[in-house]
Amino acid sequence: MFLYVALAGLVAVVACFGLLDDVWHNRLQQGSRQDPRTYKIVTGVLVAIALLVAWWFTAERAINIGNDTANYVELFLSFREGIQPGRRYEIGFQVYCFLVGTITDDPHVFLEITASIMYVLLAIYIFRYSDNYPLSLCLAFCFAFSVFTNELRQGFALLVILFAYQQLKQNRKVCFSLLVFLAATFHLTALICFALLFKQLAPKRVMVVFVLGAVICLLCMTGVFSAAIGPFLGDYYSRYLTNSYASSGWLATSYYVLRAGVLCLLVYACTKDLPGKDSYRDLVRWDFCLLVFVSALGFSMNLFSRVAQYFLFVSISELPNLICRSSLRNRKAVCALIGVAFILFFLVVLWLRPEWNHLYPYQSWI
Repeated sequence: MFLYVALAGLVAVVACFGLLDDVWHNRLQQGSRQDPRTYKIVTGVLVAIALLVAWWFTAERAINIGNDTANYVELFLSFREGIQPGRRYEIGFQVYCFLVGTITDDPHVFLEITASIMYVLLAIYIFRYSDNYPLSLCLAFCFAFSVFTNELRQGFALLVILFAYQQLKQNRKVCFSLLVFLAATFHLTALICFALLFKQLAPKRVMVVFVLGAVICLLCMTGVFSAAIGPFLGDYYSRYLTNSYASSGWLATSYYVLRAGVLCLLVYACTKDLPGKDSYRDLVRWDFCLLVFVSALGFSMNLFSRVAQYFLFVSISELPNLICRSSLRNRKAVCALIGVAFILFFLVVLWLRPEWNHLYPYQSWI
């Protein structure tokens, strides 16, 4: 556990530098000769170091670290022999395993290559699209570290969706659609992100979001939603409504819904007087509305909690950007509170609910 506490502590320390952003800019505005690039360089180096440490934990893990690591090792060894269209695994992931398999037959190297690609893409995304690298690092650690260790297929899909979202922000709907389809070749659930195209449906008031979310929770808890969609899911997916994915894990689902509600409330507060185009305001609000709605669906089938991650990951860049650009009071305190709460939750889960996220006690491959 000490290793994860140390990693979380490193992330927290680096995130603190993100709270100094205004201080550095104020000095520059007052005529300081300090190079304006210094802050970005210093924080960029610190963020890169923290990401490198997180990469090591992910790439060098033993086969029993991560709920699905052993399963993905088996899939790699199978698909490296050739594509198998008849199997249920998405073709993009099969092709990826086959291509890596032409380089190596070592499962450890497969995990290292996979972790390297994931963290490089994440670093590119943070450095390109975030106004505050350290705060984005904190959110990335809390939201992405476990995913990169446990959910390889969806991990790739989530990263692709991050870049797709940025295309949609620029109203490049064709590029957005192509990237969503690419993400779906790794995890079919990525198709839900096409819902982002309907940003005009974003409620003007956050209370409307909460009311609709409460209605969805009620329908799911009473089984009405499951009964309504069951006939349309087919034999394979309908089983998720009756096995361990159904009506279980409500403690975690309750936290996810609460988290989604808090983030949605914060986003509405930040975008209230946000200068710029209404289309951007509608898009970011709609993303977090979908986070609330899909998280609430987890009460019928906790698989929806994983699907909601597509909308949650957007906050890695958007949340720090919105807070920094908004007229919100006590912005630094809000950022600090968010970072502390999410880091503490990550550590508490490792300690009290290791079955949710089998990372503890940590073991390396060798």
